[in-house]
Amino acid sequence: MSSLLYALGKLCYRRWLLVMGMWLGVLAITGAAALALGNGPKDVFRIPGAESMDAFQTLQHTFPEIAGANGQMLVLAEDGGDVTAPEHREAILAMVTDLKGVDQTVMILDPWDELLNTRDTISPDKSAAIINFQMNTSVEQILPSTQRQLEALAEEHTTEDLHFLAGGGAYGPQPPKIGISEGIGVAVALLVLAFTFGSMVAAGLPLISAGAGIGVAMAVVWIATKWLTITTTAPFLALMVGLAVGIDYSLFVLARYRDELAKGVEPEEATGRAVATAGSAVVFAGVTVMIALVGLLVTTIPFLAFMGIAAAIAVFTAVVASLTLVPAMFGLLKGRLIPKPPKVKKPKKSGKERHTLASLWVGAATKYPIVTIVVVGAGLVALALPALHLRLALPDNGTAHHGATQREVYEKIGEKFGVGYNSQIVMTGDIVQSREPFELIDEIKAEIMGLDNVCSIPIATPNPPDGDTMVIQVTPCTGATDQETFQLVDDLRALAQDLGVKYAEFQLDPQVTGMTAAAVDIAVKLQWAVLPFGILVIGLSLILLTMVFRSIAVPIKATVGYLLSVAASFGVVTAVFQDGFMAEQLNVVSVGPIVCFLPILLMGLLFGLAMDYEVFLVSRMREEYVHGNDAHAAIKTGFTASYKVVMAAALIMIAVFAAFEPHGDSVTQPIAFALAVGVFIDAFLVRMTFVPAVMALLGDKAWWMPQWLDKRLPAFDVEGEGVNHQLELTDWPYIGAHHGIHADRIKLADREGVALYGPVSFEVAPSEVTLVRGLTSTARTALALTIGGRVNLTEGKLKVANFVVPQQMLMMRSSVSVIRLNDEEDPVTAVREALNSKTKVLVVDGLDTVASAEDKDVVLAEIREHAHTSGVAALVTLSRETLEGLGVSDPSIRVLDLQTSRVTPLGAPVTEGAPA
Repeated sequence: MSSLLYALGKLCYRRWLLVMGMWLGVLAITGAAALALGNGPKDVFRIPGAESMDAFQTLQHTFPEIAGANGQMLVLAEDGGDVTAPEHREAILAMVTDLKGVDQTVMILDPWDELLNTRDTISPDKSAAIINFQMNTSVEQILPSTQRQLEALAEEHTTEDLHFLAGGGAYGPQPPKIGISEGIGVAVALLVLAFTFGSMVAAGLPLISAGAGIGVAMAVVWIATKWLTITTTAPFLALMVGLAVGIDYSLFVLARYRDELAKGVEPEEATGRAVATAGSAVVFAGVTVMIALVGLLVTTIPFLAFMGIAAAIAVFTAVVASLTLVPAMFGLLKGRLIPKPPKVKKPKKSGKERHTLASLWVGAATKYPIVTIVVVGAGLVALALPALHLRLALPDNGTAHHGATQREVYEKIGEKFGVGYNSQIVMTGDIVQSREPFELIDEIKAEIMGLDNVCSIPIATPNPPDGDTMVIQVTPCTGATDQETFQLVDDLRALAQDLGVKYAEFQLDPQVTGMTAAAVDIAVKLQWAVLPFGILVIGLSLILLTMVFRSIAVPIKATVGYLLSVAASFGVVTAVFQDGFMAEQLNVVSVGPIVCFLPILLMGLLFGLAMDYEVFLVSRMREEYVHGNDAHAAIKTGFTASYKVVMAAALIMIAVFAAFEPHGDSVTQPIAFALAVGVFIDAFLVRMTFVPAVMALLGDKAWWMPQWLDKRLPAFDVEGEGVNHQLELTDWPYIGAHHGIHADRIKLADREGVALYGPVSFEVAPSEVTLVRGLTSTARTALALTIGGRVNLTEGKLKVANFVVPQQMLMMRSSVSVIRLNDEEDPVTAVREALNSKTKVLVVDGLDTVASAEDKDVVLAEIREHAHTSGVAALVTLSRETLEGLGVSDPSIRVLDLQTSRVTPLGAPVTEGAPA
């Protein structure tokens, strides 16, 4: 991959105008499509198949008047007035009449309606009354014009004595707002970048790249709203995550580019190396984050899965921008990003070495590693303790912004009628088999009143006019997010089962629905989803990091650090948003239970971000260790070389996430805060403190891995070692090397370490033909597939058609043709077709499998003729018997014996020849 990225970086540098034009074109096209197609996000929190959802859908067909959103017009009498006074009653009834003319309303019930109990519509002190009205649609489909009509009516009817407020289900959750704080976050990121690079020009590049990536991502998400129901949180989350990782990924590529420039490398070459090395790590980090986000699909909760997919799209565009747009901007600026040479600091008079922040930090962390591990671990566990009483809930009007009308109505109703009024639960069921529906409903109502925590039943009625469906509205004594209310939902469902048995003759099958019941269903669903998602994330972490670092201890240590970061983040969020610690100073919108999908969302996001820092820090330590430094020196050298960029990246992420906190809603605010806290904890406490201490404690054991496992695991080159190997062989075996085959002690072994062939060295120049004999047919085929770029060699150096193997295997395939004659019905035609293509190297395997001796001679003659005329380098495998039976005797054709590793002219005695 690093070789492909190397070529991509250089291509984007040379074609910078085309690449930047393509980005502008994509931005314009997706932006226009978003404006033309997008319907906008809608806050729909549903779980297909849940009891509450099934019951709600049934009500939409059987009792549509009550299946829609339940709006409320709250009436407050000023200065202790009585809403039941004749003049006030007349004003309330006038409001009821006017509400009938509001769009999307279907059923208006005045406080004295016969379907209701006045104790549920008029407060005990008679200072407040509620006009209930049903909407003909769900809350997310209520039009803004309808809400404006309600607000206009409330203002019109409000007098000095009576105050009207519209609220309830006529208003859904408010979308998050973008304010000045987000701009401050970007400004902080710019300052961090300017300080890191010492250049405002360099500092601006990551912001441009991130802006382009997030622009495309947001447009794609907006387009998707035409066909998918996406919550308002999804684009907000995509914007937040995309902006943060977009800046960070571009930062890593830019930092490596300037490092190469500082070494005196030409800008174009420096671009290729930067994209190949830092870009490899960016791809790994980005893929890890995307897998974790898309992994939210395991929850089988659509709105949560769409959040993950939207954020994954933003991460994808950030990766693409950092790998294409950033090198294109390097091409635009040419050498103007060359850093100024660092000032040479005079040595201390005492002669002691000067200590940098990095050396002091890593020195303190690793001096007494056990102490560091215990202190950091204990501190994070202490931060995690508040999470033990974490409570989860869905957003409602009580979590709307301060000052919002729906929140004021919610709080006033709770104050006047009890907190349970805002958390009503509905039981519904088919009663078509009952001859006396009112009597049956009264019996069920009595059963419900016998349950704990039931304050009242405002509505208990069959649907008009058919009377085949019952609706019983239950008001608990506690709030929607209280544990007692959740328990009441469970009790009602248990009662529903008993009622089904008791009234089996009526085929009664009651179901429990409503927002409170839906919250319980979602909480249960998420609770069951946490385990498989956790297994996915932790398993993914162990597998990927084992592939990258070729170690057992490093992935385990990284995963333990991730779990500590997640637990501590949960604890801090619980303390602030649920317990109210520093809530006022942090402008917390709502103190209470945390939005129910935050834990699993935070697990996914923080996993990806944690792996970023793990890779960028520890991969540099591994690089130093592999290059000969002892384990402890590798920790310090690797930390010192990478800490500055990692610290800058973490500070930028914290600034971006924190900037979204002040203007967020009850959903996005805790998510932004949790990510900012999580990144701080993971970057500074875990990756930059806990990790070096563990590495120092383990020493050389940190890099141990069983040999059998090392051979079976695929390698993932995040340090760009592959492109370094490619660059080393650029002028090998000599400057201007031909487009033939150059092999130096190449060898291929199976998984058990048994050599199939080699080590063997040889060279095939253009216009030359070399026949390969000896060993087994399997060995000869293995060599043919290696030369053809289909199998990776175990050791040695190999260039085919001037491409380095294995780094450029994919690119070389367009110049190398491989023909396996045992798979061809007409070998002569197959060879002729291959020779007519734009082939620079031809590999023919299994000449001995051609049945006819005449065909063998024809095939070889065709290859020799084409090699002479077209300059193709040809390699043909055959058995010793086939070689001896050939009717061709041409000294210009050479024979390579795999067993002796000797090359002889065709027709020479087998024992003759010189080493290759």
